[in-house]
Amino acid sequence: MLFCSNELNKNDFIIQNYIPFQESNISFGFKSFYGLLNDQNEYQKMLFLNNWFSNNLYTSALISLIEDSNDMQLRYNVSLGYAYNMNNFYLKNFVLLLGYNRLRFNNENPNQTNMSYDLLMNIKIEKLWFTFSYGIIDLNDRIEKINLGLMRSIQRNFLISIKLKYSFIKEKNIITPFFSIGYKI
Repeated sequence: MLFCSNELNKNDFIIQNYIPFQESNISFGFKSFYGLLNDQNEYQKMLFLNNWFSNNLYTSALISLIEDSNDMQLRYNVSLGYAYNMNNFYLKNFVLLLGYNRLRFNNENPNQTNMSYDLLMNIKIEKLWFTFSYGIIDLNDRIEKINLGLMRSIQRNFLISIKLKYSFIKEKNIITPFFSIGYKI
């Protein structure tokens, strides 16, 4: 059964954040999507930071605040990635990604943590980056996800990205589109 929605499962708050070192060594920005939160459709906003230590080792972080009239939650993700770079005309690298994810201050489950594992593939055609990834969120109810993304530099210091996340959660599959804008340092 395919369920197409902007709904974000409480356990599926992990969002891929990858910017190739060929575009920027350090970058930060905003990531957003329109989705269901606390039984209402609202814009979700997240801050992100990417930092490459070398051309094959990087770290990424996301943080988001969820406000409700009775509750406030904080969700964050810290990831460490290793890139295997290639000099192929289109295929630029494969990235192994290990993430630590936490949802805090949730009344139902006060300190929810999990690990995520991802494998990314990046293709560059002229000025466009195409990203494909497969990931697993390690929980009691295992979540598998596929991400498709398109990224491009605009002007000299900015990046825009559009991504689509397809999550397999129990018997329900969820599609979530994302938009992000970043600044290259």
